[in-house]
Amino acid sequence: MPSLTSAFHDTKSCDRDFFGQTSGHDRLIWSFHEFRLEATPAATARGAAAVCVCVNDRVDPACLEILARENVRLVALRCAGFSHVDVKKARKPGLTVGRVPAASPRGFFRASAAACGTTNGAG
Repeated sequence: MPSLTSAFHDTKSCDRDFFGQTSGHDRLIWSFHEFRLEATPAATARGAAAVCVCVNDRVDPACLEILARENVRLVALRCAGFSHVDVKKARKPGLTVGRVPAASPRGFFRASAAACGTTNGAG
């Protein structure tokens, strides 16, 4: 039974379809949001150990502060660049920032589990 919740931002139906059908999708509790992540809706990550963001999300210091307050530990990017994330500011509250390996549920689960220290069942 999945125990790790992940908030997935700036998603479209094709994202939900892709991540819902690939190997490993059942290892996470998925919380899909169509809106972009930024400071105002960052509290929607409450209860999630990780957030998965796209290039259009704005993960600035205000957003990072809220994510840290909500006990998010990982900001996973499903894009190549880090320009929309203030990586230095993320380190201060203890957030880990990284790219999702292979942009798959299994890759996202492993990255999330490793960052959150909960590797039981990661296979």
